[in-house]
Parts: sequence; C-alpha cells; structure tokens
Amino acid sequence: MSIDFEKLSAHIFADAREDLDATQSILETGRARQAMLFAHLALEKALKALVMGATRSAPPKVHDLKKLAELAGLQPDQGTMEFLGIMNYYGLAGRYLEVPGREIRHAQARSDFDKVKEIFEWLTNRP
Repeated sequence: MSIDFEKLSAHIFADAREDLDATQSILETGRARQAMLFAHLALEKALKALVMGATRSAPPKVHDLKKLAELAGLQPDQGTMEFLGIMNYYGLAGRYLEVPGREIRHAQARSDFDKVKEIFEWLTNRP
C-alpha cells in the first residue's frame, strides 16, 4: 500500500494549526513554558509537512526546527533561523526538567508567539 504524502501532509498541517490555536489558549492561562512547547510543536508539524511535500517520504523523527527547515528546502533569512533556534530551546525546556533556565517570562512568550504566528503563515503560504 502506497502512502499519499500530499494528503498526509495536508492532515499534519491542519493538526499543526490546531496546536497553534491551543498555544493561544494555554498562553492565556499564564503558563508560558507549556504554551511555547505547543508553539514549537506547531512549527515542527508544519515543517514536517513541508518536508514530506518536498521529499515524498516520511520526515525524520527529530525536533530541530532549523534542520527541518533545511530538509524542507526552505531558505529562511538569518533572523528567522536564529528564532527557530530560540524555539528549539523552548521545545527542550518544555520537555525536559534538567534544561537550565526553564522559566519563561509571560511577556517574552507573548512576543515570541507573535513571531511564531508570522513564521507559521509564511510556511502556510509556501508554493
């Protein structure tokens, strides 16, 4: 049985959008670290959907947003790549207790979430 990667990619992208919406809800409760973990997850799923579209194969089981952007054939500007690195930190801080500096200020999370939404829209509008 062959996999319809286009259909699966669209499904994963829709799931990523749900995670982006959940991020907003979690952020409104004041739980910045958890919200930014979901923001990371939304970007990760969107990027993995684009990797699937570009490669017609399953994406690797990695959480590194910068690596996924490269595998998807994207060429984000330097500022976006640096921000993806920040989001990688949020992904780690949300998953693992031993990550130093796990506390994320709510104001910073709100500001970074605005940038996440911009990047998500950029990913959504890729050809």
